[in-house]
Amino acid sequence: MPQARISAHPTLHGTDRNEPALRATRCTACESTFFPPLRLGCEACGASDAALLPVEIAPRGVLRSAATVHVHAGDDIEAPFVVGEIELDEGPRIRGILEDLSGLGDVEAIGRSVEGVWHRCGPDPEGNEVVDLRFRLCEGATS
Repeated sequence: MPQARISAHPTLHGTDRNEPALRATRCTACESTFFPPLRLGCEACGASDAALLPVEIAPRGVLRSAATVHVHAGDDIEAPFVVGEIELDEGPRIRGILEDLSGLGDVEAIGRSVEGVWHRCGPDPEGNEVVDLRFRLCEGATS
């Protein structure tokens, strides 16, 4: 029997569908969307936490900046890797790791459309597939 897919960051990513989803909050007063999710009220309009509803948003947007990390002390990812700032289609700007620039350099990739993909991190002790979110360039798309 296949094991379950679980997120390395379950408060941030939903894993109940094949494509990734970001767990965010949206303000019912001003319609602003926040990732990571807010819990203490809206940063945009000041509405109380009661106005914040949990939503799932697509990890798709435009790469606004990128930088290659050449030295990294952690054991969770091997350097070099590229970190990008992504302006999501649904509003918030986030940072994420880019998996494949398809031969483009950091600067050449800026302005291109990106989408979130599952990155396999390996199994947990129970044999579940642990995944994390990474971004890749969309095929042929520019913004």
